[in-house]
Amino acid sequence: MRESGFPTGERVVGTYLLSVTVGVAFLILVFLIAVPAGRHGAMQVMVMTVMAFAMTWLTGVVVAALPCALLALLARHFAVKNLLFYLVAGVGIGLLLVPVFLGITNSFSWYTDPPDRTDLTILQGMKQLGAGFAIAGALAGATFWKRAGQHYH
Repeated sequence: MRESGFPTGERVVGTYLLSVTVGVAFLILVFLIAVPAGRHGAMQVMVMTVMAFAMTWLTGVVVAALPCALLALLARHFAVKNLLFYLVAGVGIGLLLVPVFLGITNSFSWYTDPPDRTDLTILQGMKQLGAGFAIAGALAGATFWKRAGQHYH
């Protein structure tokens, strides 16, 4: 018999989706702060922000699903309630997403960038994007811990 307060499968999946949303919202916020709107109108910035959020969220949900599911199963099996575990797991998964992000952005940047532009390597990507993705992962991990992880027993 399941004790009250123990996260159900539906709650874990919902919490996973919320965690990805929190992480992606942070990344989009960083992007909006780092890249000034310049001569672009407010409508164009809003449309691009919504598109970037949607594409990043979908990619994050799909790519992070397996590592997150494995870590959630381990945490549930061993009843890990320690916030530090979820923060470190989130940072690790966030950093795993940097090469995926680079692969996607390097694959379509040829269309809009000058011909002499070179793609970012994984090391350059980690230097430039790693901190943002690590913080986003930590926020996602903390969100998961708050909604589900701290209730494992």
